[in-house]
Amino acid sequence: MSDDIEKLLQSFEGPDPPREVRPAMMAVARAQAKINAKAAARRARSSLIRRWMAVAAAVAAVVVAGLALRPQPKEPQPEPPSVVRDGTGAIGSVESDSLAAHRDGKMIQLKNGDKLYAEDKLRPENRSDVRLSDGSLARIDGGSELTLQKPDPGERVHLRLATGRVFLRAAKAQGEFIVAASARVRALGTTFGVSELDGTTSVNVIDGKVALESGGKRIELERGQSGAATEGTAPELTSDNPNQALRWARDPVRFKDRPLGEVLDWLSRNSSFRFSAPPAVRQMRVSVVISDEPMLEIIDAMMLTCNLTRDVQGNDITIRK
Repeated sequence: MSDDIEKLLQSFEGPDPPREVRPAMMAVARAQAKINAKAAARRARSSLIRRWMAVAAAVAAVVVAGLALRPQPKEPQPEPPSVVRDGTGAIGSVESDSLAAHRDGKMIQLKNGDKLYAEDKLRPENRSDVRLSDGSLARIDGGSELTLQKPDPGERVHLRLATGRVFLRAAKAQGEFIVAASARVRALGTTFGVSELDGTTSVNVIDGKVALESGGKRIELERGQSGAATEGTAPELTSDNPNQALRWARDPVRFKDRPLGEVLDWLSRNSSFRFSAPPAVRQMRVSVVISDEPMLEIIDAMMLTCNLTRDVQGNDITIRK
């Protein structure tokens, strides 16, 4: 500050001030120097603050840019809630003790009476039954994969068989009954089986008529006939015996002291054979257990027990004494 005072005194122009005035001038100079020093300090602090604010802003910008560029960890997404269904829109129901199904991205276990919906993918561990909305029965073998698809316009049932086999009793109703596999199967009011293995679709008809379509070609299979098609190739008739091919789907049944005619009627519904016998023969009493044995062996056992003979012509069997 003394240097500033000396500069102030030296800047004074004119004659030297009288001695008695010099103390007063020095006091004024000191006061002015203090004022100038405070102003300079304020200016310096203000400049320093501005510089620090600029640096802080730049640092903040860099930090924000870094945060923006750095990959942000994804928050875990909650699992989609399971769809609660009240039966509306159901296209079938379970008729077995249990049935595994893939629904809404999850594998669930269904029980007897539970409803089934479009896009349900059924994967039974053991043979399982499903009742479709049109009244048809689908019996799915263990290890198979069958999807219930939403029917297209003009269809009443649309199933997708990815692998395995299914036995079907199609109800008589309006609309097409479709089973899609490597080939396409159409049926109306019939009993038949479809299997899918390594890109080949096989069809075995117990009753009614089934169309097998593939490669732009179509064949019709009737009672007692079988056919097959590999994806993209024309379907062909095969020599497979439907009764033999569908033994896996047969329910064991026991007849105890029942009219033979009743047994023959059951055999007609569960095999490709049709029976004719005189009334006296139909009234004969018989006891028999039918399981998965070959059908002709079962028939021959009854003929031997009742001392009867039979004559087979294709799918027609005539019984007489």
